[in-house]
Amino acid sequence: MENASKALIIAGAILIAVILVSLGILVFNIVNKPIDQAQTQADAQAIELFNSKFAGYFGKNKSSASVKSLMTLISSSNSADTKHQIEYVNSIPGGGDTIGNMDTTKITNGTLSGNDIISSATYTITPVYADSNNPKFGLKTYITQKGYLYLIGIKKEP
Repeated sequence: MENASKALIIAGAILIAVILVSLGILVFNIVNKPIDQAQTQADAQAIELFNSKFAGYFGKNKSSASVKSLMTLISSSNSADTKHQIEYVNSIPGGGDTIGNMDTTKITNGTLSGNDIISSATYTITPVYADSNNPKFGLKTYITQKGYLYLIGIKKEP
């Protein structure tokens, strides 16, 4: 009888320990939920702040001065923020406004420059935001995070 009562006491102690550990994990998760939500909100604000620098340049009938100004802004942004690089591509002449019609052979790094922009022309500037981490366009993988602007199409209007 003495062994049986000791076994019941040990089993009860183990059960209480399991319940305490479970309660500790539950409290930890409840406490961390607002912290996770705050981090998610801060990340969303960082994305919005980054993307908003470029938003005024997007659309149709943009002047050559706007395009050159955007190129300068992209260059400074890329120098300042190595985690979120933006590139711009030249659309295929006669192609549509969608990113799928853009010429991936004219990716920046000197191949599309202010000299390629015709002063008397107007342009359509199309943003592309990452729909996943490290998205691909053509054969290139871009190192960025979901939601960030990473590619800008510059198309000369007819």
